[in-house]
Amino acid sequence: MRIPEAQPEPLSKKHRRRGWDAETQQKAMVIDYDTKQEIEKVIAQTAAMLNPKQPLNATYAFQKVFSDGEFVAGGVLEIPVGGKKLSKPARDNTYLFYCIEGAVRVTVPRSTCVIARNGMFMVPRGNQYYIENISDHDCKLFFAQAQKVTEKMIPSPTKQASMVPAGRDASASQTPRPAARVGPPAGSGSPLKTKKIGTNSKR
Repeated sequence: MRIPEAQPEPLSKKHRRRGWDAETQQKAMVIDYDTKQEIEKVIAQTAAMLNPKQPLNATYAFQKVFSDGEFVAGGVLEIPVGGKKLSKPARDNTYLFYCIEGAVRVTVPRSTCVIARNGMFMVPRGNQYYIENISDHDCKLFFAQAQKVTEKMIPSPTKQASMVPAGRDASASQTPRPAARVGPPAGSGSPLKTKKIGTNSKR
């Protein structure tokens, strides 16, 4: 008599059950590329932290999770059964998609292909793209978006230095002006008089 072997439990299910990432923090101190200073930034995202939102008049939901200035961004896209992401121009962005669950029919810009779980596709700059869920359950995709950074997108050092931190009164950063000196120069033997700028002296 042959005893059937027990099927091994998928590692992903074990991880969820054990809560391996329950204490994972989203943010960490990292070095900013432009300023070379430490800043706090989102560098991790667990499944429990995801909360995609549905745009107005859309049949899909998405959430941008990561970003690094104007250079790159990434997040998740969820499309329900029968849902679609209507044709959209990529403009000066390049998109990379990874299919986590489900299957989609992709058109870029006139060529069509089917991408299922663990498959990937790219939308090069300057192209239209269209995504449709063709599976019998919700489809989940990870996306990364890259854009060429131009000089116009980078604040100049002069502009950065002149910016007043949010929530701080601009007048508080100005050094009070000293009282104006009125009368003969020092060393003339005459007493020195002072008056505050902005006040009218009596004649």
